[in-house]
Amino acid sequence: MAITINGTANTVAGLAVGGVPDGSIDRDAVAADLIDGTKIADDAVAAEHVADDAVGVAQLSASGTASSSTFLRGDNAWAAAGGGKIVKFWHTGTGSGEGIGGTTSSSTYAKKGYIDITPTSASNKIHVTVKYNMHFRNHQNNQKSDSFYTKLVRTSAHDDTTSVTDGSTAMGGVWTNNDNGPEYALGMGSLSWMDTPNTTGNLRYALWVKVTDADWTLYLDYATGDSGTTQHDMIAYEIADVATG
Repeated sequence: MAITINGTANTVAGLAVGGVPDGSIDRDAVAADLIDGTKIADDAVAAEHVADDAVGVAQLSASGTASSSTFLRGDNAWAAAGGGKIVKFWHTGTGSGEGIGGTTSSSTYAKKGYIDITPTSASNKIHVTVKYNMHFRNHQNNQKSDSFYTKLVRTSAHDDTTSVTDGSTAMGGVWTNNDNGPEYALGMGSLSWMDTPNTTGNLRYALWVKVTDADWTLYLDYATGDSGTTQHDMIAYEIADVATG
């Protein structure tokens, strides 16, 4: 095909591929938007030819939806973070209840600390922890052993029931003085409960204790022997998306 030069239209026709010497056409000679993706070979554009900040979220081909609560996974999908998120926290030091403390010589359960909470979702779990110092003393010095019981109980909020039976919804332990002495300094005690209350209603978690012989007194969080007291907090966490199995 012959080469035709049109001086009026400033065009050249009839050039075959390779008919223009290398380097004779610069970028100013290429019309804007003339070259599209079909004209660029695969893998022809290296990273150093992409301007900083040129590729935004909208240019990604990932599945899912980008948001403030999702991240881009290695499989190129936007997804929420994994399970086990703490969504709320309470402790008695901020006025959510009453810290652990006090004494008992009763064989009937007595409340010695509590925390009031309100879950945000009925599907979330509640993890409650209680720590306290324990001092068990026989004021009659009659050299006999005895036991005391601790129990962590869930009720509706502001429930000040004075009788909690052994079969109540709860988790606790039994502590026994087996050395036949008049005094038993136990040190630190603790309870932990991962509960599933299935409600968004107001709840109360309380520590209840009792002894089996009135000759004995249980002191909770007494700094020295049976005089002077300090209180430990009760703590509760609301946890979402807890893994099972």
